Amino acid sequence: MYSTVSVLQDADENETFHSAMKLLSGVNDHSASPLYKWIHLTSQINKPVSLPLGQFLCESADAYLILAKANNSPFDDPDLINLDDKVRLHSVLNGSGCDGKVFWPQGYILPDEYDLFLAESTGNNWNEKKWMLKERSGYGSNGNSIVSADELVSMYDSGGLVDAILCQRIVESPMLMKGHKITLRIYVIYFPGDRNGEELKDSEVYISTEGLVKYASAPFVGVSANPNAADLNDQYMTNSGRGDGRSAPQHSLHQLRQAFQKNGMDYQMMWEGIEESVQVVMEKYAQFQRDVSLDHSCGRSFIRNAYSPIRSIPKIMGFDYILDSSAKPFLLEINRFPGLEPRSSMDLDVKHAIIYDAWIAASDRMAIPRMFVENLRPASYKGYSLKRLALHDIL
Repeated sequence: MYSTVSVLQDADENETFHSAMKLLSGVNDHSASPLYKWIHLTSQINKPVSLPLGQFLCESADAYLILAKANNSPFDDPDLINLDDKVRLHSVLNGSGCDGKVFWPQGYILPDEYDLFLAESTGNNWNEKKWMLKERSGYGSNGNSIVSADELVSMYDSGGLVDAILCQRIVESPMLMKGHKITLRIYVIYFPGDRNGEELKDSEVYISTEGLVKYASAPFVGVSANPNAADLNDQYMTNSGRGDGRSAPQHSLHQLRQAFQKNGMDYQMMWEGIEESVQVVMEKYAQFQRDVSLDHSCGRSFIRNAYSPIRSIPKIMGFDYILDSSAKPFLLEINRFPGLEPRSSMDLDVKHAIIYDAWIAASDRMAIPRMFVENLRPASYKGYSLKRLALHDIL
């Protein structure tokens, strides 16, 4: 039996929903934005209406820019802050039953784990700069600083470590290309799970074989050879964190594969390590969302209503990796809002392909014919780059 109050609440929610749909329909008729057209289109799914069969996207700089900006819109999973924030990500990957330590460098959340840091640093050269301090919200090396254990002790003693910060061991003997340290930007596309009426829509996670190789601006010598080098940060920080990043070189993952083959290295083994780490991260993230015993201040659950647009809009994330000299990948950070605006012709080819593939995946997810987005296909398109990861702990 429904109470009078619950019936009235249901009526109010139904009226609000229909008012929102009416407003969205008006926006769809008068706006050139493909994002609003997409939301309007997906809002009609499972409703007794005839969907238009015309294409709603076209290949143009404006269309790509709008969809790139949509990745920074509020139509994403608010709990993703737990991957974007380095302190929270460290906690997620170091929780019970997680294999994160295989690909996540040794680290400590300071000042809370200061005593543990001291205990486990015993016997090391305290004057050698082997640690990277990472502010919890910095992107692309911004907010990072290279320090020694001795410098950390001085900071702590002087009261310089107040707010939570991640202290992480630097990956020694990094792989070099043309004498420079590199990092890899791997693109991961995520659709959150949601319940639409009686239908439960699973989360979906894809990894793209399209990506970027980013270079540090100065040739790598390393802290052991010259710990006081003036260009130490330029040796370690890749281009996205140095200046505006426009003048530093970048290559695609296709070019990296060619370099591996030329040097007799196993690219597939390296790539499988990256895939496995993404799988572990996203499985642990799904578990984190479901675990009601965790501290709810670290995030909040979705509001699952009759129509939730976030389940139909692809979320493009940037997973940044460093390779050691044996090509073993280590995760450095996860960027919830990676820059999708191109800075060069090669950058454009990669990012436009990522955006296009993400929206193709969205069409497949919502059972919408691909023709709605196929007109967005880039001229330099090499083919569908996404692989869906089979997650075992997904929502």
